[in-house]
Amino acid sequence: MQRNERVACGLLVVALLITLGTGMVMATDTGEEPPKVCDPGICIDLVYECSDVTAIGAPFQTRGVVTNCGPQKFDEVFVKEVINDNVEPPIFILSPITLDPGQSVEFFSEFSSDECPATQEAFVEAKVWDTGAACRVKDFADAACDCQVFTDRCRTPGFWGVRAGTGNDGVNITQAVINAAPAGIVVCGETVDNTSLLASGSALEAVCVHPRGEQIHQLARHLTAAALNCVVSGSGMDCDGTSIEALFSSCNSVCMAGTDDEAIQDCGLEIDCWNNGGTLLDTGMCQLGTCSETGEPCEEDVDCGYNLDGGELTCLPFKDTCHFEPLVNEDLGLFFDPPGPASSSRECNKAIKNETYLLD
Repeated sequence: MQRNERVACGLLVVALLITLGTGMVMATDTGEEPPKVCDPGICIDLVYECSDVTAIGAPFQTRGVVTNCGPQKFDEVFVKEVINDNVEPPIFILSPITLDPGQSVEFFSEFSSDECPATQEAFVEAKVWDTGAACRVKDFADAACDCQVFTDRCRTPGFWGVRAGTGNDGVNITQAVINAAPAGIVVCGETVDNTSLLASGSALEAVCVHPRGEQIHQLARHLTAAALNCVVSGSGMDCDGTSIEALFSSCNSVCMAGTDDEAIQDCGLEIDCWNNGGTLLDTGMCQLGTCSETGEPCEEDVDCGYNLDGGELTCLPFKDTCHFEPLVNEDLGLFFDPPGPASSSRECNKAIKNETYLLD
């Protein structure tokens, strides 16, 4: 497991939980080892855990408690984290201290990892230097850390395009989602902040484009819908924490560059398939369900053909995809279940016919 960054907060933050006898005293790490391992009656206990579920990409926060569970005072107690599976020397997360019998000390630390979930190992070592009783004892513990993963919620560009106004007694859901985005919405390097016709940064102009238009505008269309979907899913920015995180980041970069026609087309297919709640197969099909009777993958009825009696088979859509998750995010104050009628069909048609694009 690779470590990009290490901050030993335990060097600075130490809270005494239980004190018996004298208070906690900082000790000096002598670098020497007592001649023997302590008897079983002399013990030290380490509890080490992740304190919170962490957003993907953020440092993992850990908390630990060291307890002297034996009758002997420890002259030198320290905690270290194992780095890169012991490829690198361990680092202090609790500086050497003294610890009386029954005394506990709490410490905090954080670490970063390229993996999630991640497990971080730590160990505590205590040394006794009393004449006639010099010994050492260790304890190990693992902190299992997890990441916050959101429930994907997805709708098509067409959905967002016809719910970007207030006509027909409808609600401008698209603008509400834009306003709720914690860090705003940026697609292909452009800030999307409104739903107006003929305006720069308009989600309406981004998603309402002619299907036979330039591929770069098609990609911007699919990415804009995906970004809106990710906000409702709970992502703070750039679809972080959703199943599309890596794909969105990669295709957003492809869109910003705008030079690789093949990558632009491939990204358009993949993002569009996700917006529909499907799975893109190697054949190029966006599978949305399975054919009745045969169970073959399908996108629509025409993919299924007929049975031996000449009866037409149908495509039975999957019901457990992001496309069927309600558009609800209580934390952001978004409650659009059901979403209500289309509210901007006329405006979307106008946007399709005009020459205003997100990437003008």
